[in-house]
Amino acid sequence: MFTKKSPALRIDEADLKCKSRSGCDFFGNPEWDGYCSHCYRKERERQQNDQKKSPNRGDSGSRTSADSPLSLAVAKRFNKFEEKKQQQRQQQEKRNKFSKLASSLRKSTSIRDTGRLPEPWLEQSPEVERIKQDYATHLASLSPELRQLINKYIQGLCRSVCSDANNISADELSEKVQKFYQILSKCMDAHNINQELKESVLDYCEKFTMTVLHRNLFCPPTTTDEEKDLAIQKRIRQLNWVNAKHLDCRINETSEEVRDHPILAQI
Repeated sequence: MFTKKSPALRIDEADLKCKSRSGCDFFGNPEWDGYCSHCYRKERERQQNDQKKSPNRGDSGSRTSADSPLSLAVAKRFNKFEEKKQQQRQQQEKRNKFSKLASSLRKSTSIRDTGRLPEPWLEQSPEVERIKQDYATHLASLSPELRQLINKYIQGLCRSVCSDANNISADELSEKVQKFYQILSKCMDAHNINQELKESVLDYCEKFTMTVLHRNLFCPPTTTDEEKDLAIQKRIRQLNWVNAKHLDCRINETSEEVRDHPILAQI
């Protein structure tokens, strides 16, 4: 499980430290010219102060290169470019706000005109499409009348949950779902469905509703859980190049036992 010799990094720790001469013990960052955030901020302030004082330091009274006509012309042109870019950015933000507002108004108008909420099972996602394809297979042995009733109950539950998910507590939502299962069970009892088929239909209806309502129940619009999960997944993929050598761990990655229990391998 363990290799004979622990590999060591070729970079000295001193090379990673902040390059400030004030004895700072923090690590530096290449984006901050090798300084830590604190020292980099102090260095920037020092440079800005030096630039402010530089026009008054000339012994011969001659202009510095920063005050030359060419430099001033370039700086003036650059400032105009920045102003124009800022104006374009503000105009684009206004257009985006207006487009979002128009989209929300169109959506609310369509809901008001139709008199009902948008169907959650109309959302295009691989999971919903897959569960919809299994719908006919699981209910094929039922009578057309019973299939129509089950479909009606499922649609009623989905609409009810979509409209009330953000306004009721978790207990009330759970009670609503339990009533749905009770009504569905009594409906199949009234049609003399055997117990095995009944359990199969109930399991499928639970899977169907939970798949369709997953976003409303577990990723409501009021939270950013899904965005946070995606950000974590992205960060994990960015660090996929890190292995045991970089972490200075004595783990034999080729061992099957280590692959099965990577956490216990270091204990």
